[in-house]
Amino acid sequence: MQAYQIKAGQQIAGLERVQRSLPALTAHDVHIRVHAVSLNYRDLMISEGAYFRTGDSAVIPCSDGAGEVIAVGSAVSRFRVGDRVKIRLVNEMDSDHPMHHPFHIHGAGRFLILARDGRPEENLVWKDTVLIRTGETVDILLQISNPGLWMAHCHIAEHHESGMMFSFNVAPDDGDGAAVAASG
Repeated sequence: MQAYQIKAGQQIAGLERVQRSLPALTAHDVHIRVHAVSLNYRDLMISEGAYFRTGDSAVIPCSDGAGEVIAVGSAVSRFRVGDRVKIRLVNEMDSDHPMHHPFHIHGAGRFLILARDGRPEENLVWKDTVLIRTGETVDILLQISNPGLWMAHCHIAEHHESGMMFSFNVAPDDGDGAAVAASG
């Protein structure tokens, strides 16, 4: 596969096209064929070391992109109404954004915070947003109740706009416990 990367220790002028092998698909992976990428100011800042880049490794700039899913691992499936999904959110210290992140899930349902850094949460209250502190791991239990295409993202506008978001499909429950195929 082709990729564009900025050479280790270089700025945007070090952008080069390289050939890479497609990583092996594991059970929880999704492979996406990228159709369009745009570089934005965040990519320029990363290349200049002004945005959490150490410079000791090559970086693939892609703050904005679009593509199609071409392969999914055996453990990947669609959500459906009635599902309860445990999600582990990890805010790593060495990430591009080492700071607190208010993580929000739109309309698909609501969630409980089960644990923070492995310690059970005592205050079980339904939420749609959780603050994930720097270096923290949060386990949530998402109760899916609404079919459709939904989005989850960091609620800091700059982070959302720079790609810290994803969308997911929720299929309606057809009554027999199997998900109805969704278009898209």
